[in-house]
Amino acid sequence: MKKILLILAVACVAFCGYYAVFEMGTSPPKAYAPGQTTAYETQNEITTQSLTAFSETDEITEVFQTEITEVVLTETEITTEIITATISETELPTETEVISETEIITEAESDTEAAPPSPEMDARSELKIPILMYHALTKNAEEASSTVITVEGFKEQIAALDAAGYESIFFGELLSYVKEGTPLPEKPILITFDDGYLSNLTLAGPILEEYGHKATVSVIGITAGCDTYKDTGVPIYPHFSLEAAKMAYGSRIFDFQSHTYDMHQNELDEDPRKGMLQKENENEDDYIKAIRDDFFISKSLLESEIGVDCFVIVYPHGKCTPLADSVLAGMGAEISVTVEPGINIVRIGDMNSLRFLCRFNMDDDTNGEELVSLLADQTK
Repeated sequence: MKKILLILAVACVAFCGYYAVFEMGTSPPKAYAPGQTTAYETQNEITTQSLTAFSETDEITEVFQTEITEVVLTETEITTEIITATISETELPTETEVISETEIITEAESDTEAAPPSPEMDARSELKIPILMYHALTKNAEEASSTVITVEGFKEQIAALDAAGYESIFFGELLSYVKEGTPLPEKPILITFDDGYLSNLTLAGPILEEYGHKATVSVIGITAGCDTYKDTGVPIYPHFSLEAAKMAYGSRIFDFQSHTYDMHQNELDEDPRKGMLQKENENEDDYIKAIRDDFFISKSLLESEIGVDCFVIVYPHGKCTPLADSVLAGMGAEISVTVEPGINIVRIGDMNSLRFLCRFNMDDDTNGEELVSLLADQTK
């Protein structure tokens, strides 16, 4: 009897368990109050919101990028204070890096080694290149001097060059010839102006345009846009502003390169430097730092304010040392220019032939015929 009761009890329990499981599997889903969402619906909503947010973010990013582009295109003014402050963040050579003049020269020569000439190189692997040096122009013959030429004198010289078949080039074309063998005109010549006088643009510009010539102006950064010498109040021939230079650069008549930022000094300066020479009381490390800092500012101003590629250093009064020249070559000054008279022999593949280039100073003492005769003798 007990066994029968035990069997009935087990069967009852099994039947109840089966019924419970069956009912759970077939029961209707739980009802939710109006407005209440399921876990799936909540997750779906989050996903939808995320996609919407991403889309909106993408649109905002596009607008932001557009605004940034407009700012970059319109905001080109960089002050001297900002550039000077940037110098402190620029990696300058430490005492252990500046070991000797010989090592710096070797490193600079290695960095500026020209690439192998292209198959389309100029057939002439060596050229004699004359460079003319001008400063200011004037309409008043009484103001003429060794650094000031009259408009009439300048026009006569340019007309004579044109009639003799000379074609003016920029330093960039000369660099391309040496680096890549890019062909140059049959009778190339470089026309240069030192300091950055306003008369270069207003008086020389129209004459250059008339005869289809072009010129390079080396700019003293600190006197750009000034008609007095720094903060002394001493009058000087007016210098064009960087804004004016930018407009002139667009004409393709002028290029602009560095004449230092503030190393074109004279007796009005306190403890003036002679060109880019080392001062008597200046150690080598300080000298190198001064050279680097100055060229950094000059190059930054020209490239940001005018839009040029600054790769030429024109030495103030032609004064510089081999050490400074090597340091500047390492900073991107691929061409250096002096005031020494003479003809330049440049060679394809020889970057050293672009160091310490010579120039002929021009004034009213040389007429057009004499200039052409001088160049003919020098380029034989």
